[in-house]
Amino acid sequence: MNRKRIKRIIQWVVIIYCLLGTALYYLQEKMIFHPTPIAFTDTFKIDRPFKEVNIPYDPHTNLSIIKFEVPREKKKGAVLYFHGNMKNVEYYAPLTEEFQNRGYDVWMLDYPGYGKSTGKISEKLMYEFSEQMYKMANSEINADSIVLYGKSLGTGLASYIAAKKTAAYLILETPYYSMHSVAFSRFPIYPVAMMMHFEFPTYSYLYECKTPVFIFHGTDDRTISLSSAQKLKKYLKPGDEFLVVEGGKHNGLQKNLLVQKKLDSILGKVF
Repeated sequence: MNRKRIKRIIQWVVIIYCLLGTALYYLQEKMIFHPTPIAFTDTFKIDRPFKEVNIPYDPHTNLSIIKFEVPREKKKGAVLYFHGNMKNVEYYAPLTEEFQNRGYDVWMLDYPGYGKSTGKISEKLMYEFSEQMYKMANSEINADSIVLYGKSLGTGLASYIAAKKTAAYLILETPYYSMHSVAFSRFPIYPVAMMMHFEFPTYSYLYECKTPVFIFHGTDDRTISLSSAQKLKKYLKPGDEFLVVEGGKHNGLQKNLLVQKKLDSILGKVF
């Protein structure tokens, strides 16, 4: 192979590297977030009673929250549910029924661009939305009766609230160390920490968190690797728990028997 051909190959490698890096930089929002918006005038397609709350921030930004309530005589507290990166609250609503069946109201928000929430998506605005939902729930229920529950993308937000506010428990389903960590696991040849617009440093919030923590993650998770979650272990306090679900994938872990038993001990058994 002559020098001219080697030089040409190197040039193409550099060009492809730069093109892919440029795409990663400018398209990262589309790679991370997969929202399904809903017209403000439409009705959520959810098969059980719920209350809808809309909080306008400005003409272009609206926070949409839905609330599933349990009868007052059965109410133990509230679960604030921070969902993953897919679709909107309609998609995750079925997962909240078991919390209601254990006597907990469930509050669930949509991130900017998801469902009826609007605004330019940013980490800062997502934190603001999360704090607003906590504030509203706390105005109705004591902090020591609030459970923060994060799934996938939502684990960073739930951890953020746990670091800033008081709650009875923080439960994380399929969490990540940070968004930078997830990106690096997929694009190790790029300086992702310099390129990413989103960080969501779950590890940093767990370090500050005084709330009891329960984490569960599957060994066969192909969306967020178990190794990313396991790096969080060093930030856990005595008494916090990390449950590895053998054969568990990214979705469906709530139905695992060991997870159910732990939820029973935290929330009480299904009635």
